[in-house]
Amino acid sequence: LHVRTGKLKMAKLKDTEQIYTPSAALESVGANLGNAFQIRACLLLNCAWNAGSIIMGALPFFQRPPIFLCDDVECDAETACLLDRDRITIHSSGYVTWTTEFELVCESAYLVGSFGTALMLGAFVGSYITGRMSDTHGRKLCLQYSIYLQLASLAVIYWTTNFRLLILAVFVFGIARNACNMLTFVLFGEIINEKASHWNGTLFNSMMGIAVATAALLAKIIPDWRTFILVAAGQALIVVINFPSIPESPKYLIMRHKYDEARSALSLIAKGNGKEEFTGRFESEGIQSKHSDNKMVQSSQIAVSYSTMDIFKYRSVRIPMIASMILWFATGMCFFGIYLMIPQLSREP
Repeated sequence: LHVRTGKLKMAKLKDTEQIYTPSAALESVGANLGNAFQIRACLLLNCAWNAGSIIMGALPFFQRPPIFLCDDVECDAETACLLDRDRITIHSSGYVTWTTEFELVCESAYLVGSFGTALMLGAFVGSYITGRMSDTHGRKLCLQYSIYLQLASLAVIYWTTNFRLLILAVFVFGIARNACNMLTFVLFGEIINEKASHWNGTLFNSMMGIAVATAALLAKIIPDWRTFILVAAGQALIVVINFPSIPESPKYLIMRHKYDEARSALSLIAKGNGKEEFTGRFESEGIQSKHSDNKMVQSSQIAVSYSTMDIFKYRSVRIPMIASMILWFATGMCFFGIYLMIPQLSREP
């Protein structure tokens, strides 16, 4: 009788209890692309994304070659570099750039490419470490630290007058920028409904294009490269101020079996969309697994460890991954090549 009663109580509990998958939970709190919370989160996270994009768009401006005056007469770089240093004047034509401030001309002209190299090396390091860190410590926390690192590197870039320190700061900024871009993309993709997730890449890449185009237009107006740094830092600062309104990814929290925190994150989304507080349970919650010692343990106690090499173990993942790596390598070469070429173009129409 006791066993039957217990079974009857469990059956009633299952009938009345609302069980959700992560996608269904997001849908229940109105996590659609056009709702208020998602629009606000998209705009806010795009500020973090665009902080680095503005610097990328302004990079050719930072490396703009100067105008040479040979005995007070304008001349080309080749002629100027053949003369004694006291006979030439490096004229910025009203624009203060890295090239003019650090006099990266003649025998030092090759150092102009150091900025792009440092930035891309930083992006490589950032892309390698960000994924594992965000899976271990959470999307939101890693995004927060990447924005702080971005602000710190921008502060050093703004204040430094030492070329080597500038290169180091650009390298650190590359790490922070790439980490920030990856995490904003992933985080926003995990706080919207899967039905709208295909718009994630479209929105963020469109905003990056707008940011780069805006930087090119601002280069015609802003005479000092340090002003660009302030514009980028201002966008990152907006995110820092409003960071408490961004939830951690509910999908990540459910994956890590942090169910109460996942409910809090979903409730924050629900509040922003005018929905009721989320109080449901998740289908993975309370599932028990048998451990190797035959003791019953919660599935949250069983950890599975993966490494980077696991990506290449399975054909279904390996081939698309290698193809994507080749594609990104070619894109990066073209992107970096264009940025190196643009500052060297003639000023003549």
